[in-house]
Amino acid sequence: NRGSIQIQYSVDSGINWVNLGSPADITSTGATNYEQDVAVSLVSGGSLIAGFTNDSTASFRAQVTDIAGNVGDYNESISTFTVKRTRPTIDVLVYEGADDTGTAVQNTRISDYTNKAVNSSINYFVKFTASEDIENFVAGDVTVSGGTIGALTTVSADVYTATFTPDSNDETCSISVGGAVFIDAAGNANTSGSFSWTHKTTKPTMTMAAQKVNSDGDALANNTITNDDTIFLTFTASEAVTGFVVGDITKSNCSLGALTANGNNTVFTTTLTPNSSSETCTVSVAAAVFTDAYGNNNVAASDVTLYEYGDTVRPRIIHASINYS
Repeated sequence: NRGSIQIQYSVDSGINWVNLGSPADITSTGATNYEQDVAVSLVSGGSLIAGFTNDSTASFRAQVTDIAGNVGDYNESISTFTVKRTRPTIDVLVYEGADDTGTAVQNTRISDYTNKAVNSSINYFVKFTASEDIENFVAGDVTVSGGTIGALTTVSADVYTATFTPDSNDETCSISVGGAVFIDAAGNANTSGSFSWTHKTTKPTMTMAAQKVNSDGDALANNTITNDDTIFLTFTASEAVTGFVVGDITKSNCSLGALTANGNNTVFTTTLTPNSSSETCTVSVAAAVFTDAYGNNNVAASDVTLYEYGDTVRPRIIHASINYS
């Protein structure tokens, strides 16, 4: 035993000093000078010791007492450094639109959308933003689904970018970074980060059907001749749509009643009344008059439905003859 060393710390710029553990014995040998490694812990019972937070700047000093009991001066050995335990975080930010170089061209951040759904038909621009400078973040740390991510570009020590290309027109896409795949300058491993959204570019379609109202309610095929003075029309969309109103229906030689929608905006109904007892009535729905939930405009109705209305006079026998043989 060559004496002992007592370590103290201060978290208030040296105003107050607290013993850190018990004195450690000096066991190294030498002629006049001695070196001694002293291991101390800032954690007790699973928690940081008094005065420390996850990120604290503290001063440390040591007092040496020799084997004869002579006490040295604490102030001859003061070191100050930062104790950092906060783990770095990472945000995955996805923007609608990127050119071939990965540069955002629309600057529309998808995470700002209420339903996180877009109808972009080009690549997405992805920005990974860390809470601080990080090390060892590589493309292999990124997991994706519903598409392919391009090369990872380092913009700065806390910002990285890439492009993302969906696999198909309609995809549920996600980009995630797992926990503990990179570190900060203090060696703290990161927490995870992710972002998911719906990519959809398929446009909604609509079909039209006609049905008798006044007689037996049978369906009427395209180009059918009928003597019904009111026809029941049904417009069926391929998915829930918004913005479809009776004014979006193009008609000729007839009038339409009020348009009624079902609960999820996929089926719409109205009535058709010809202008006279003998009319050729045409009904159609043009393209881009309504949209789906993702903002895609509709395509024109696949078939233009044509109804020809004949006269309503009941047939009667005007001549009869009997042949005898």
